Amino acid sequence: MDETLTIQTDSAIQLATFYLDKMLIGIELDAVQEINRNIELTPVPHSADFIRGIINLRGNVVTVIDLRIILGLEQTNINENTSVVIVNYDGEQIALLVDKVADVVYAKTDLLESPPANMTETDSKYFKYIYKMEKELLAVLNITGILETEQIQTE
Repeated sequence: MDETLTIQTDSAIQLATFYLDKMLIGIELDAVQEINRNIELTPVPHSADFIRGIINLRGNVVTVIDLRIILGLEQTNINENTSVVIVNYDGEQIALLVDKVADVVYAKTDLLESPPANMTETDSKYFKYIYKMEKELLAVLNITGILETEQIQTE
């Protein structure tokens, strides 16, 4: 996948946002195929802890990855707010389990900042940018960094 920003207008990108715990995270909208609240997971025996299962998405089997575990948080507690964000990556559909879906945010490209230097190398590969909003910070996810992480590739 291309690491450059996808410009939606001359000076902004659109981000689909969601929460993991209290952290607001965004994914570039053009990477998102759909967001689905109907989660009927089928467990996969002997799979890694971050693979929560598979879902049937209109006849396609899609792996569900618990984004909280990848980012070093506790496993997602599935409830009425939990959703999956379906992304197309390298010709495959992948579902990212998230705590709660938020809004679409238009982020001005000139206000996107690099992740803080004090983030570990592992953490910084998961995030492309930080965007300062009026009341909170938005961390822009690096889908490539998440889905090409060694723990996923070695499974």
